Amino acid sequence: MGFRGCCSWPHGQFSILAMIFGIITYLLVQNATYRCNYWTVDSNLNASTTNGDDDWGVGLYSYEGLGSDGNKYCYTYSSEQMQSFWDGPFVAAYVFAIIANLCTGICMVLLFILGCFNFERNVIRGIAIASIFGALCMALTFVSYASFITDDPYNGTFSTDSGLAIGATIAALITGILLCSTPSAKPPLEQAGAQAYAPGTVTTTETVMPDGNRKIIKTTVNPDGSQTVTETVEHDA
Repeated sequence: MGFRGCCSWPHGQFSILAMIFGIITYLLVQNATYRCNYWTVDSNLNASTTNGDDDWGVGLYSYEGLGSDGNKYCYTYSSEQMQSFWDGPFVAAYVFAIIANLCTGICMVLLFILGCFNFERNVIRGIAIASIFGALCMALTFVSYASFITDDPYNGTFSTDSGLAIGATIAALITGILLCSTPSAKPPLEQAGAQAYAPGTVTTTETVMPDGNRKIIKTTVNPDGSQTVTETVEHDA
């Protein structure tokens, strides 16, 4: 891995698209995980903050409750709620969400770095695998629909953050596919020019000067990669 200049994008346009989708993925994962609208339920998890027959939001990390001003806010789960309500599928979804956040967050940071550094092909594939694994973990948060939240009295149903989770899964898969299509870095321009000619190659350029004479430049590529340049001037008869 070598530094190639900030935002030089040595791996081409696929790496730029991958970074854009990587950012979108992480934002979607964050919102799907930390907001409190993964499900809509009929009964609030906190019985002391009920408000008639309103629907309530419940998320993987927080739930919707009634504030002292009468408005609804997201509240993180207390240890008592975790012990009382959470069952196996809910805990599994919670863990999968943590892994999805880690994978997509790390991928996003590495994709920023990819715009400035030359990465080995295997490293790029590793980032792609991490993104696809993050997509899998985000999709597995739907095991929570087998939890208590869909039973009476909550009767949880599909809500906004579940839709964001689907979007995050698709975006992470697209990021992984783009990374799999990302080529190795192009050589720097000075290296590309040197590699354009094999050792032993002789090139000749001829320029007609204002006085009518011809200036001939002969360039020979030596076995060690260096170049020998000779200039001659031919006078018109």
